[in-house]
Amino acid sequence: AVCLLLQLPVVQKFALQKALDRIESSIDGRLEVDAIDVQPFDAARLEGVRIIDLNPLQFEDSKDTLFSAEKVYASFDLRSIIGGQGFHLGKVSLENASMNLVLEHGEYKDNLSRIFHLKPKGKVPGPKEIFSIRRLSAKNLHFHMIHPDSGLEYKGSGMDWNELDVDGDIEGHAMRFADGIMSFAADHIALKEKSGYAIEHVSGHGRVGRGETLLEDLHLKDALSDIHLRTYRMGYENTKAFGRFINAVALDADIAQSTLNPATLTAIVGLRPMDGIVLDIERGIMSGPVSGFSVSGLEFTETTSGIHALLNGTMRGLPDIENTDMNVKLHLDN
Repeated sequence: AVCLLLQLPVVQKFALQKALDRIESSIDGRLEVDAIDVQPFDAARLEGVRIIDLNPLQFEDSKDTLFSAEKVYASFDLRSIIGGQGFHLGKVSLENASMNLVLEHGEYKDNLSRIFHLKPKGKVPGPKEIFSIRRLSAKNLHFHMIHPDSGLEYKGSGMDWNELDVDGDIEGHAMRFADGIMSFAADHIALKEKSGYAIEHVSGHGRVGRGETLLEDLHLKDALSDIHLRTYRMGYENTKAFGRFINAVALDADIAQSTLNPATLTAIVGLRPMDGIVLDIERGIMSGPVSGFSVSGLEFTETTSGIHALLNGTMRGLPDIENTDMNVKLHLDN
């Protein structure tokens, strides 16, 4: 009888609304849903979903909406929702979703962490699981990140890390948000930033949160480069560091067989163009921020000249090539 009762649309809609109310009461924000349509077999369609920031940072063109989606389709585990165990979702599809990340001062360094009470780096959050998603599809996703008072001037080349605008599509699975950490597996991601730089394909799996992004088996392909990394780690004090990406985000990469056109780095971080150079990389290790990193065992062939090389050393001062200090050992053979 209980199982039959839980299948009634009116009961499922009531339980979903109570769960949404429970989420709203636990955040520093307002959760708005224009309409809930319960469908057969533990599925629902939510229209006009918005998370509103109750205390947004005030600056020119500031917005109070953290997240919005025109439509959200989801299958769900009603028992976990009723039991207050978080949202355990099956297939989730987002249409015309948008996220607005604002980097701030204070205990919480961005609006997402502040709204959801995600603990700063070094403070261990509780074990509460907010949600899990078995499979995710997002079409026409827009992501906006702004650092309104970074104090850094955009040099006019590459992406402006003070204000990113990215549109794209995402296909993934095995997503889980708990302990302040998001874990996931990306099957296919395609992105385009307002600068014009586009990524045709990204795949891999990893986790993000509490001062670290760790990606494994990462594959990134754009119009000029095809990059494979066994592991890729970004270490940072908080998300605000991305407003100073070149200097404030420490990178560690274990590079597998890849093709790298330096124009890709020009598009991402503003590295001065090096026309006519394409590297076929066999292997290598990179460590440190873009502005000052070390490489070890970087074995590659420059495709135009056919020169094969093994590189070890450090570079300091990028992206200003003219003032970059290089301390390298380079073994060449034809």
